[in-house]
Amino acid sequence: TNKMTITNCASRVIRGTIGSLWSIGPSKPCSDPDSPQLISNNNASIWGLCTAGLLWFTILPIVSPYPLATVPTILGKRLSRPASAFTFLSAVCAFCLKESAESGAEDDKYQISRLRKGLMIGSALHLLLLMLKLIG
Repeated sequence: TNKMTITNCASRVIRGTIGSLWSIGPSKPCSDPDSPQLISNNNASIWGLCTAGLLWFTILPIVSPYPLATVPTILGKRLSRPASAFTFLSAVCAFCLKESAESGAEDDKYQISRLRKGLMIGSALHLLLLMLKLIG
């Protein structure tokens, strides 16, 4: 029996974080642009890139000083850091869509469609809010 110590817990957290970040990339990379494998895996690559970008926009307001922290959301000083929680949820949705595109799961089409529509609606509402804020 292994006793749970701080060292064991820290190593589990580090291994889990590295494994999660590593799985954002494509599972079957291909260097031939005309390969049918690349064509079928294209959506997974796009969703992986969306996941990485959304994670960057999640972390940036938390670790940056305030003039730079408001850049990803453009919501001002009060809402820039709390909004990163919603950006993290969008990153999780994009990661689920990436995993679904890689596995080619046909039985979850309804859930995948809802995730895709939810991500699209959330992005559109954010852009609308941004435009309204810029207009005045």
